[in-house]
Amino acid sequence: MAIPTYILTGYLGAGKTTLLNHLLAAAPLAGQEVALIINEFGTLGVDGALVGGSDEATFEINRGSIFCSCTASELVNALRDIANAIQPAALLVEATGIAEPSDLLKIVAGHPLAEAFDVRASVAVIDARHFPTAAANMRAARQQAAWADGLIVNKTDLVEPTDLARLRGLLTEINPDAPQVEVTHGRVPDGWLRELTHVPPPPVDITTPPVGICSVHLETDACVNRQAFEAAVADLSEKLLRLKGNIDFGDGPQLVQLVGSEISQADPATFPAGPATRFAAIAYNVPPDDLRSAFEATFGG
Repeated sequence: MAIPTYILTGYLGAGKTTLLNHLLAAAPLAGQEVALIINEFGTLGVDGALVGGSDEATFEINRGSIFCSCTASELVNALRDIANAIQPAALLVEATGIAEPSDLLKIVAGHPLAEAFDVRASVAVIDARHFPTAAANMRAARQQAAWADGLIVNKTDLVEPTDLARLRGLLTEINPDAPQVEVTHGRVPDGWLRELTHVPPPPVDITTPPVGICSVHLETDACVNRQAFEAAVADLSEKLLRLKGNIDFGDGPQLVQLVGSEISQADPATFPAGPATRFAAIAYNVPPDDLRSAFEATFGG
């Protein structure tokens, strides 16, 4: 019997990892053996450190989009292990936030692995506050919404009712056939995903990462100067698309995230032993060396 597979897309910071954790803890997946494929654009697997507990078989693919042929060998290896060695009750795939969706199983078309998986639904997580800006400027955000079987409008508590109504209209314009559900903290109603019908997106041949987007991963045992860090974020402005990871500003590591222009802190991610500060930053039209230097200058302050 083919393994039920669910694909989660959504632009950077929309709340995919939060949704994933909710799905793992709710019916019908709670208590089931579930396999995960976590896809991040950078080399530091922050989302993998924030997902679930110790019971899920987790595969991280961090060299590019899960839909790109540049990660095909890693995807095939993960699917082979999942189908042959694990045989879970379900597979959840979290795509990187800058992925342009395509038919996931096209990469293994004609391979026996293709018959081992049944994609039941692909859903896009929509940041109620930041999606209109992202969709206007980044093709990936709009494409994720356009080819989703269902749209999960997240963080609805952060917007006014009038803005939410305008967002409903925008999403209906982009994808009139996809059911919409409005939630906070990724709390999708039990059974909502099972009611969706999967329509594979076009099998676009994606061979390279998005043009102009780069990712760096930084580590240090030194404390980070908070004032200098915030100044670096301000200087990068809208070119800094996402930042996520543990940072020690002098009182122990905290999980720091940037979505839009907002920085938040929470309990730290649990990485294997290593530097107290380790985070990833994704930017647009910034040379990787400049992006790295901007944050390295805040170390040791």
